[in-house]
Amino acid sequence: MRRVLVIIAVAIGLAACAARPTAQHALLDGRLTVRLPQDYVSSAPAAETFILRGARAALATRRPKPRIPSGRSAAYLLGKDDIRAQIHFDLVALIATDGAQGWARGETALQVARGASEQEIHEALCKAFSERWGGLRYTFASFDAKRGIGRCVNIIGTFTALFSRRIGDTLVIADAKDFVEVMILEQEGPPKALFDLNEEERWELFQAAANAEAAERALRSARLR
Repeated sequence: MRRVLVIIAVAIGLAACAARPTAQHALLDGRLTVRLPQDYVSSAPAAETFILRGARAALATRRPKPRIPSGRSAAYLLGKDDIRAQIHFDLVALIATDGAQGWARGETALQVARGASEQEIHEALCKAFSERWGGLRYTFASFDAKRGIGRCVNIIGTFTALFSRRIGDTLVIADAKDFVEVMILEQEGPPKALFDLNEEERWELFQAAANAEAAERALRSARLR
């Protein structure tokens, strides 16, 4: 029954997503084009970062109403920009090598084993990503083989999520987060011990906070010049 309800909820979400107007954006000096929901706007001067405002309105419609925390989360939610969610894009060149792998946000290349598959490239990215957040034990990773989209979500400390899609010899990366959903997740917590959750349960728990709908839609639409 629970699985049926999840499937129904996903179908409803996909229908809403399909009906949501989108706009095409050229970024990173025109090298990359993506489609995002129309209510995402460029966060100048960083044209590769897009934000969604409306945190207060999103909180007002939630029941039970979440408690507004102090600190950095509150600054995002209650500040003048009223930021609800954001997405940051990077292009990373894939370099075939027999040596060590490594990557950090802002770097322009990822070293991968020669002949690596899309999933193996995702695993190399996620391994490098996780090393900044305490190791793979604290990173939830999955790969959508049908769409070629990888997901890496840090599940402790500062919540952060990374999505990737290979296009030729380039990896298109979307670093995404929904601040409202992160705050709600932190307050409500998982339905059971975090490390007892299976992969499906983890993704169901984290995908809203990871802003997965917008990030994965953008990656599916991504085109390189």
